[in-house]
Amino acid sequence: MSSQYDDLEKLADLNNKGIISEEEFNKEKAKILNIRNSAATTEASLSSNEKMSKLDNNAMGTLVIIRPSAIYGAAIICNINIDECKVGKVSHGETFSISLPVGHHKLSVIADYNEKTIVGSLTKITSQLLRLDNMSSSFMSATPLLINIHEGQTVKFKLLIGIASVKLEPLS
Repeated sequence: MSSQYDDLEKLADLNNKGIISEEEFNKEKAKILNIRNSAATTEASLSSNEKMSKLDNNAMGTLVIIRPSAIYGAAIICNINIDECKVGKVSHGETFSISLPVGHHKLSVIADYNEKTIVGSLTKITSQLLRLDNMSSSFMSATPLLINIHEGQTVKFKLLIGIASVKLEPLS
C-alpha cells in the first residue's frame, strides 16, 4: 500500500514529464491531500466550522503566490511545497495558483537556480561554485508558514527574493 506522499511524488513526476497537464495535476493532488487530511483528523478534534466543511468532501479554497518581475533574482526559480510535497514552481514575473482542500496546510518555498539562465550567462566554474553546498542547487528558503484554507477562500502571498533571502508576504 503506497502512502499519499508516494502518490504525490508519482503525480508530480507525471506532471514534470508532461504526461498530465497542470490542471489535471492540481485536481488529482487536491484529491490526495483531502484524503490525507480526512484520515489524519479525528471527529473529536474538529471545530463546528471544520465539521461543516468536512461534510462536503469537495470543499476547496485557493492559494495564489505572486512573484513580481525583478532584475535581482531573475536566475532563481522557486519550488512551492504544500505539506512538504513539491506542488509547483514559480519564476520571476509569474503567478502560481492551486486549489487546496479546506483545512490547515504547511506552505514552504525553496529557491533554486534556474539552470537555463545560468548556463547562458555564467561560466562553468561559477555555476559549480553555486552548488558547493552538498552538491545541491537549493540555497535559500522562506520560513514555512501554516495556512488555513476555508471553503471558497483565496489566500494570496507576494513572493520576494532578496539578498540571500526568500520572503512570503501576505496580501489582503
